[in-house]
Amino acid sequence: MRNLSWLVLASFVMVGTGCPRTLPVDTSNDTSDTEETGDDTEETGDDTETDDTNLDTSDEGDTIYDIQNGTLEVGTEVSLYGVVALTPPGRYGFYAGEPGGGAYSGVYVFAWAEDAGPDFAVGDLVNIASGTIEEYPEDQTPSTTEVVMDDADLSFPGGTAVVTPTTMELTDFADDGLLLQLEGTLVTVAAEMTVTSPPNNFGEWVVNGNYTVGGSFYAFEAEANATLTSLTGVLVYSYGEWKIELRSDADVGGYEGPGVIEPGDCETADKCAADLVAGDLMLTEVQFNPQVGDDAGNEWFEIRNTTAGSIDLNGVSFYDDTSSSITISTSAVVAPGDYFVISNAGVGTWAYTTFIADYTHASSGFGLGNSGDGDYIQIKVGSLFIDEANPLWNPSTTSGYAWQLSSSVTTASGNDTLGAWCAATTAIETVGLNTDYGTPGAVNVACPQ
Repeated sequence: MRNLSWLVLASFVMVGTGCPRTLPVDTSNDTSDTEETGDDTEETGDDTETDDTNLDTSDEGDTIYDIQNGTLEVGTEVSLYGVVALTPPGRYGFYAGEPGGGAYSGVYVFAWAEDAGPDFAVGDLVNIASGTIEEYPEDQTPSTTEVVMDDADLSFPGGTAVVTPTTMELTDFADDGLLLQLEGTLVTVAAEMTVTSPPNNFGEWVVNGNYTVGGSFYAFEAEANATLTSLTGVLVYSYGEWKIELRSDADVGGYEGPGVIEPGDCETADKCAADLVAGDLMLTEVQFNPQVGDDAGNEWFEIRNTTAGSIDLNGVSFYDDTSSSITISTSAVVAPGDYFVISNAGVGTWAYTTFIADYTHASSGFGLGNSGDGDYIQIKVGSLFIDEANPLWNPSTTSGYAWQLSSSVTTASGNDTLGAWCAATTAIETVGLNTDYGTPGAVNVACPQ
């Protein structure tokens, strides 16, 4: 498998050794930019318009295609002219692409000190006077592509270009060969998607439980359980996972919010939060120390509806032993006798692929301690206690094993003693050498007596 390259642009001038290219020149003496519509993938006129007062047409540069397809080796000195800004300026740089788009057409440009970049917009034409191809980081597989340069070598000749994104499906994220070809390029993913983890502290959010949307260039305020039909952005590989980096609201197609209603109200359930009494809900399982992923993003707990009717959890709160709390603020109906799983995937990256939590929260304060000493979870509506499990779990339980209530216990009053709980024995999923155990959303095993 080919490693992806970083392009480092140093502060020297040279003629590239890759396939030369003559740039289109605007001879109309009209130096006005093409009007943008807000939709980066919709053409508004000529694809490319340049200002011949700023661009030396005798220059011939290399192409990003040759950098990414391996024609130009790591360490080669290059120049790029008339490429397109695929993203706005980020913390240290931006993504640039060939106007023609497609495979091998994009590269990251590392160009300035932290948050000190110039002001430009998506679609602006860019000249990069000189640089050197590099891989970064060297110990990552695959490594990613970057352009490190002195920003004095960065110029904007005038004019804009519209790059047509490559269309992908969610199943394409299992195709390593295709992902390597499209790394750093503009793509569109068209599919029915649901926000399963709202934005974390880095502005990253997750759809369909396993696909990450980045927040490095634009922070979209996605809501848990909202739906959408497309995502457009730059495909990047960062911190061990593939992500789509957005540039504006227009990159999120068909977005519909989760239909939040006022806490405590419900429309279709037999009981609303205000109708609950002690014991209507009970805690049945908790994963406080997962192995397949970090605690931040993969802790979860399970509750059960003990009544003969459906319950809408909108307005129900959960408290930990530090008095930190989360409150469900959208309609979430649990059928009679059914289970409901709540995760902290909103504060990290959800690692499980075999199941998706029914509700995710993004509270970094609410946590499930690994010590087991005095830890508990309370279910409340206002000041009314619905259920509390204390003590909840055994500190000697091996990481990866959920702590679950015996299947023989069917009432909330039965989960108040440590002897009613035991370590799960049913494997959920194995990632590498790590396996997690539990029965999220299903009946637990019977604990040994």
